[in-house]
Amino acid sequence: MESIKFSCPNAKYGCNKDRLSYSEKCGHDSKCLYVPCTCPHIDCEFVSSMFDLPVHFGSEHGSTTVVKFLYYQPFDITLKSEDEATMLQEKDAGQLFILQNLVTSLGNAINICCITTNSKAAYQCKISVKSNGCNLGIKYSAENIQKFTVSTDISSKFLLIPSGYFGAGEAINLEIRITFLVC
Repeated sequence: MESIKFSCPNAKYGCNKDRLSYSEKCGHDSKCLYVPCTCPHIDCEFVSSMFDLPVHFGSEHGSTTVVKFLYYQPFDITLKSEDEATMLQEKDAGQLFILQNLVTSLGNAINICCITTNSKAAYQCKISVKSNGCNLGIKYSAENIQKFTVSTDISSKFLLIPSGYFGAGEAINLEIRITFLVC
């Protein structure tokens, strides 16, 4: 078995590992950075590596609502209570994130995920909201995902903004800071 050589199944997405032994292939497949990611933009079926995704997103969807930010620096976002998802893109590296807003019977559940296949990449998110002298906040490590779909499910890490916290139909004003930890 060891004499048989394999190519990475992600070669069409840019991986150049084409002479892997059986034992190397198993380890490589679980760590390959070229596993395909799906464009998070609604109705876009583009699939590519995490390296090509920011370029595609910028050229094809750059005119859509995307919030640009810098790592380590707080930025503000205003959401309508019914907004389902907002795209975030880091200005320098181009890394894509999704801010998901799930309306529940208790209120709005807000979380952020990173679109990446790099299992070693770690991002810390801090989300805070203020209203009438009250503060709510959460700080957690963002989940890394390869594909995003708007759904009724949300990660186990989220900020719950209780119903009526802002009053009926008012916008939600968030302060967010995303920190790049390791890669």
